[in-house]
Amino acid sequence: GDYVILGYTLAQNILPADRAREAARKFTPVYVTVSTERPARFVAVGFEPPQLKPDQACILGRSRGQGSVDFPQVAQYFVPEGTGRAIESARGKDLLAKVATSDNCRALLLGLEAR
Repeated sequence: GDYVILGYTLAQNILPADRAREAARKFTPVYVTVSTERPARFVAVGFEPPQLKPDQACILGRSRGQGSVDFPQVAQYFVPEGTGRAIESARGKDLLAKVATSDNCRALLLGLEAR
């Protein structure tokens, strides 16, 4: 099979540059709060576990150092051999990730689907 490498548009440019660099240097966990609607919307970002409302979820990530956040727990997805490139080319506006989250902001990638 192939591994598809994923990035998430809702996590781009959400940290101020100085805080992003510091968080990357210190390996500080970043908590991203999103809505539970489909597709999810960005709500907030912080360095402490958030107090979530009923229609929100959070994902634990890490700063890339330039304002965006990576989610290592849901950054790769295993797909059948030969299909990875086609799926990677659909990333962004044409592809949605189905993600389950826990109360402590851990995430599990359940699947990918067309928007």
